[in-house]
Amino acid sequence: MRQSKLRFTIIMLFVLCLLLPSGALAYSYGDPNKEDIAESFKEIVVELNQSPIDWAKAKAIYKTRRAELSSHFGEDITVTLDVNLSDENKDGFIANFKAVLGLNLKRRFDYALKDFDDYAAAKLLVAKAKGTYDVMKPYLPSSKTSGLDTAFEVAYVALGNPGLFGVGEKPSDEAEFKKQSSLILDTIIPLVPYTEAKVIVDEPIAEKPIAEKPIAEKPIVKPTSEPEKLPADAIKEEQEEQQIVDNEEITPIVEVPIVVEPEVDNAVQEAEDVEDPLVTDTEPNLDAENQTVEDEAAIEHAPMERTKKTNPLISIIVISAIIAIIGTTVWILRKKKLI
Repeated sequence: MRQSKLRFTIIMLFVLCLLLPSGALAYSYGDPNKEDIAESFKEIVVELNQSPIDWAKAKAIYKTRRAELSSHFGEDITVTLDVNLSDENKDGFIANFKAVLGLNLKRRFDYALKDFDDYAAAKLLVAKAKGTYDVMKPYLPSSKTSGLDTAFEVAYVALGNPGLFGVGEKPSDEAEFKKQSSLILDTIIPLVPYTEAKVIVDEPIAEKPIAEKPIAEKPIVKPTSEPEKLPADAIKEEQEEQQIVDNEEITPIVEVPIVVEPEVDNAVQEAEDVEDPLVTDTEPNLDAENQTVEDEAAIEHAPMERTKKTNPLISIIVISAIIAIIGTTVWILRKKKLI
């Protein structure tokens, strides 16, 4: 009889696992008590504390998180971290990365409050926030953070608990959760200030203007002497010769102009005949380009924005089916006197 009961229990557990709604596993982020960004910070600090410092390895670890940091907190912050690493500014990099962890802590609490009615998601987000705080804690003064562990515990309790089929249900307290999360953030954020690093761009050297040389004026040559005057007899003789030439009948010679067509370079003509493939009659569609940029921006990772994968109606149907199967199985086993 005991073997039959054990066999029945194993079968029911197996069937329950098969029919468990896949939405129950919709929120899987690895270890719920660890934050990936904070873990990367720990690895980088280990390399920065080496003697000599392994800057190459520190930069390689940071590179694996750079896109995520830029998506969550903006490109300006990642540029600052880039400059700190490029300048091999250890203290500046660690200080600014601690500020990033503070922003990440705030981000987790903000989305936990947004998903407050989703117990599984909110609980996981608070666990990620606690994982971030655990990494930051050694860098914070103990006199300022003495009560933060208790604040995290109260925030967990404020999430409530829906229980299983109503068993173990605890009501949530959103006001208390806001109070505790605000206490945590108001304590930590001022302790991790952010200092922006500006990129220095070399200014181009201005070219000196080339002085134009003055154009030398051509000297005006004045006649040194007046033309010699011809004597009266010479003038008279010259007029008579001119009169004889005018009286002669001279047949004019008409020159026929020869029209020569200019030679056209074949290469130039072919170049003119071929239409430039880069010149089009239509203007670029600026609206389409703007739409493409907006679509690409929409694809970027929105932190903790998730699509619900669980359909409540399907979950109710599946759970009802499980209960029906279990009840039918128990009835059959009792009828056969197996239990």
